Amino acid sequence: VEASFGLDTSEQVKNAQTVPALQLFKELIQAFQKGGSCTGGFRLQAGSVSFDKAKELLWCAQEAVKEIRLEVIDSAECMCIMRDERHNRMHLRYRIGRIGQPPVSGFLGQSRSHKPDAIGILEGTVAVYKASCTRFSNPPPGSCLGPVFEDGLYQKLCKITEAVAIDSAENEVVSTVDMATLPMFPSRVFALRDLLHGSKRLL
Repeated sequence: VEASFGLDTSEQVKNAQTVPALQLFKELIQAFQKGGSCTGGFRLQAGSVSFDKAKELLWCAQEAVKEIRLEVIDSAECMCIMRDERHNRMHLRYRIGRIGQPPVSGFLGQSRSHKPDAIGILEGTVAVYKASCTRFSNPPPGSCLGPVFEDGLYQKLCKITEAVAIDSAENEVVSTVDMATLPMFPSRVFALRDLLHGSKRLL
């Protein structure tokens, strides 16, 4: 290393920074998932975490989950999204199929303050797709990282979308029908409804 980069490795080791303990990450994520707010920081068994530090650690965890999701998308053959929209907030989950491997489900993202009509729901869906394919978005202050949009993975995400699970609201139905007409979604996109929503719509 010294010969290649002209670095004093002994000095590097002496001044090396260590990452937070895995247990601290686990406890912080569990506390956050229970609805805890970052505003006042967290007092955990593994140690106390300030507001700024909690944001940094949660951002790192979010990016790690995103990295795993992008790897899954890269190996996927087809995908169904589950979309639930209420009060201008839309929650998107996914279920991805891969050849010779079990399907993978997870949270794709959410859209807020979009228009509640069919066009707004479609725009919100596309915005979530783009956000889920953007690495290092909203990095913590002082970070050298910046957003990196993975256009190839975004195109694939659109290409493998084959179905949208929705309720019986007309704007949801029209939005899904519109998806099937757009060139960015080359696969035939089907609207899926459970028996309860399907029967209500039939009646």
